[in-house]
Amino acid sequence: MDNRRKLSRTWAVAGLLVSVPAATLVLLAVPRAVAPRELPALALSPRAIDASIEADEEQARRAPDSESARELDRALRAQGVAEVIGSSSELARAVRHARIERAVAGVTRAHGPTGLAAIRARWATDVQALLLGRAPLREREERLGSFPRMLDRYGLAQGGVPGGPPFVIRTLYKARFNAIAGHELTEGMRRVERQAYYGWLVLHAKDAPMANRVEAVSEYERAGGAHADEARASLLFLAGDTTRAARAFARAYERTGNLRLRNHWLAALRSADAE
Repeated sequence: MDNRRKLSRTWAVAGLLVSVPAATLVLLAVPRAVAPRELPALALSPRAIDASIEADEEQARRAPDSESARELDRALRAQGVAEVIGSSSELARAVRHARIERAVAGVTRAHGPTGLAAIRARWATDVQALLLGRAPLREREERLGSFPRMLDRYGLAQGGVPGGPPFVIRTLYKARFNAIAGHELTEGMRRVERQAYYGWLVLHAKDAPMANRVEAVSEYERAGGAHADEARASLLFLAGDTTRAARAFARAYERTGNLRLRNHWLAALRSADAE
């Protein structure tokens, strides 16, 4: 084969290779209805995570060791054991909750809200080790209660063995502490913790009720969570609310110029028209 034929074949192959990505770009640019199938993944700032964990560890070192703090510890452990056993009367539950309420009030009187926050931080610092079995069984039951089952339901563990992001698990454990203490689930949480809490529910908790996930998008957005517009639109589409999904995809496309979101918008419009 002479040099000119070799050169001609080389350029032909090169042209084919260039045309493949070019064709892909053309296909993407052409408006077409594409239904959303996946939600974006939760994205958190590693720097913010590290700062939050360091702040927790500092708080935990300052946790009070008074009689009121020890009584709260005993009350929380009794609650954990009761959750593991799983059967108790209404009266027994009321007695436990009243005990916890008194203990929380005692800590708050003695040490203020910062004292209670420090105790919560101390409980949260070693949750991963507890879940991995690095403590006696009784200690794990007292400190975890039904928490491993909750992680299973929300796709963060399998058989109680953690498999999800440790920071998200840690954040949900704080929410559990708040719930038992009678406070709002995200009370005292930092911005990145609220992103983790609401973001996992919105983006990854596939077995959670759809209405709860859609409702949580607003809190996720307020916390500065990434891709909130797309998450809201996709969840509305998957929930069958295609009219609102179309409006949400339109806003997301207008804000980002993302052609994939434009195609999702067209799919939502088509579905809304069909209905």
